[in-house]
Amino acid sequence: YVSVLRSRDGKVKLLPALFERTAAVPPQQAASAEERSGSSVPVIHVGEIELVGAVAEFYDASVRRQPHRIRLEQIDATVRRLKLPALDEAIAVEVRGVVKGPQHDGELAISGDLTPATRDAHIKGQLGGVDLIALQPYLLRLNEGGVKRGTLDLNFEATVQKNHLHAPGSITLVGLELGSGGGVLGTFAGVPRQAVIAAMSRKGRIELQFTLDGRLDDPKFSLNEAFAMRTAAGLAETLGVSLGGVVEGVGNVIKGLFGR
Repeated sequence: YVSVLRSRDGKVKLLPALFERTAAVPPQQAASAEERSGSSVPVIHVGEIELVGAVAEFYDASVRRQPHRIRLEQIDATVRRLKLPALDEAIAVEVRGVVKGPQHDGELAISGDLTPATRDAHIKGQLGGVDLIALQPYLLRLNEGGVKRGTLDLNFEATVQKNHLHAPGSITLVGLELGSGGGVLGTFAGVPRQAVIAAMSRKGRIELQFTLDGRLDDPKFSLNEAFAMRTAAGLAETLGVSLGGVVEGVGNVIKGLFGR
């Protein structure tokens, strides 16, 4: 069992806090520490770590006063090729699990490799059939009513090289049905509700593409803002609405999901 907490300021803590004590040490810092101590730190190679049937709960205090909970079950995870303590070589990661929802469950799949010391990575991720009710705090403002039913699919392929992120992907909302609230001028994630309802009536789904590009070491780069700008044009075109109102709405969603 693993518990993850995101505080109101967006900081993420893994409980128990084992990894806070074993954070990645850049090779240059590790070498300096060895010189000061006069002794070498032993290098430890771990071939494989495996979790089978694990459970994780994500508590997010950044979206609600009482932290919102998302539960993952049936998690099968494998981590290969760890070099400690430097973590300066690529680690292979594969995770599969079930995202629990009030009406039905969705699926999560993540695979790829990453190098913690340099942040280089190549990761593919997929969410399939995730219950939108479980994601309501990220999709809706307090005065926007609610979601009766619907699912979300998300696919992405992210590459990080020398701190540059490139991540194309797609989002699909399927069978979305909105609850009462907001009236004719109401919104869903900042988008006019009537446009959302009309799109769902025609196709039963809303699809959009996005591509994230930016430098992770640039303090001006914000994941949620970049995502909002890249997806807003596609979402606005799909729904036939103006771009201005969409940017804020999508930004709020991604800020909630990624906390940045």
